[in-house]
Order: sequence, then structure tokens, then C-alpha cells
Amino acid sequence: MRIRTRGQKHWTKTEITELKSLINTMTNDELCKHFNASPQSLSKICKKCHIKRDELVIREMCGRAKKGEANNNWKGGISKDHARYLTIQRKRYPAHKAARNAVYSALKKGTLTRPNHCTLCEKPCTPEGHHESYEEGKYLDVVWLCKKCHRKRHEDLPES
Repeated sequence: MRIRTRGQKHWTKTEITELKSLINTMTNDELCKHFNASPQSLSKICKKCHIKRDELVIREMCGRAKKGEANNNWKGGISKDHARYLTIQRKRYPAHKAARNAVYSALKKGTLTRPNHCTLCEKPCTPEGHHESYEEGKYLDVVWLCKKCHRKRHEDLPES
């Protein structure tokens, strides 16, 4: 097999015939390994020679690939779509949203003031408000913590 200097593979007629027979039985990664080709090269030859997978095979492969850790985009359950993640969290924990809104309003009105240091490590910063309880009467009971201390506090909390 010859490989171009730019990394693109020269496809022989026998390889193209073999690709046509294997396209419905292997994933793209498996085909790339089998033919020692890059994904771009595989894509280009499929377009050039009008090689397509059957519709049922595509559905099966997509269904298999989209589930959990089998998905190439799996990031351990943490979404890059932060806005969608926040929307889900707001619906799941309405008391948290109400508590955050109460603190935000109190800060704007001036009834609550944010110190200029962390209450645990005394490091000068713009601290975050940590709620020990999300009960309705305790929305403004916050502990002001730097990012590092806040993260540590949440790691130490038991799961509920």
C-alpha cells in the first residue's frame, strides 16, 4: 500500500470493491484501521465512488453509538451545553434557584453585603455565597467562600 506524503491514501480498484462489500458490516473506525486510511480519505473515496450504507445499518449504528460511554462525545456525564444543563438543574432544584435569587436581590438592595475575603481561608477575593440549607426561611444565611473553598465544601458534603 502506498500512502501519499500529505497523508491521503491511494485507493486501488480491489480496495474499493472490498470497501463496498464491508461498508455495511464495519464502523468507520474499523474501516480506517482495516484499510490503513484516515477518516478524511475514507469519506472522500465513499463520496467519489458513491458508496453508501443501507438505511437500516445507519440507524442501528447511530442507536448503538449514542448510548452512554459508547458515544465518542461522552464526557463522563458533564455536558458542554451549559445553558441546557442549567435549565435542567433549575427544574430539578427549584429551592436552590429561589435561594440564589434571594441572595442576588438582597445584594442589589444592599440588605446583604459581600465581604472582600473568604470566611474560611481569609484570602482576599470576591467570594461566592454557599447555602448550608435551602429551607425557605434561611435563603439569606450564606457563608462567603472563595472558589477553592466552595468546591472543597461541596466535596465534603454527603450526597442527598
